[in-house]
Amino acid sequence: MSGRSTFANRIAAVAAIGIEPSSLEVLKTSWKMFGIDVHLVPYEGPASLMGETINAFIVRLDAGARPLLQKIRAFEKYQHTLIYGVGRDAVIAELAEFEISVLMPDLSEESVVPAIQNTYQLLLNQMRRYARIPMVLPVKVTAGAFTMDAVSSNISAGGIRVCLTEPAEAQMMALRDDGISQITFQAPHAARFHLPSTLVRKSKNSVGFEFQVSPDQQELKHWLDSHLAR
Repeated sequence: MSGRSTFANRIAAVAAIGIEPSSLEVLKTSWKMFGIDVHLVPYEGPASLMGETINAFIVRLDAGARPLLQKIRAFEKYQHTLIYGVGRDAVIAELAEFEISVLMPDLSEESVVPAIQNTYQLLLNQMRRYARIPMVLPVKVTAGAFTMDAVSSNISAGGIRVCLTEPAEAQMMALRDDGISQITFQAPHAARFHLPSTLVRKSKNSVGFEFQVSPDQQELKHWLDSHLAR
């Protein structure tokens, strides 16, 4: 793992659920690179949530994830706490209501480092208003005759980055630099957004879009402002 100069370290309490502590060394090292010393909090059922305040959760998104996520979000102090999900894109449509902050397919360095890079400012309380915030949601991308399923990785009032779940050459060709695509998604506790967008970046199955001015774009800005203020 490459070296990186660190900030004055902050200690963060993190609870891992359904994951062996021995599997978290890459995560702990990555957080430390970005100025965060992690203290692992043992999770022993809902009673654990009533003790010291937990700054982030790491949850394996398997068949038992829904009741666990329901228990976490039922606590007022954890309604907007960072949740790192470990699982595949296919589970997001079923769990989007729980505001998964970032999705890691596994706990390898390749998966972990981008996830921490997208979220460490939230743990350091340095997230700027109007910055791109990490959020994993199912997204529909419509370009011409093609409608593609995707998963968001971050969203701002100005744009979104998504990963296509089943990229195909014909679909990627439909995403033209000079074309207008329609980005559709349901944000937690908000209406469904339909956002005309232009392509700004494309690599493999990861695509970045810039939103065009529209009523829905203004509504999204208001929703993001409220989300960051929580």
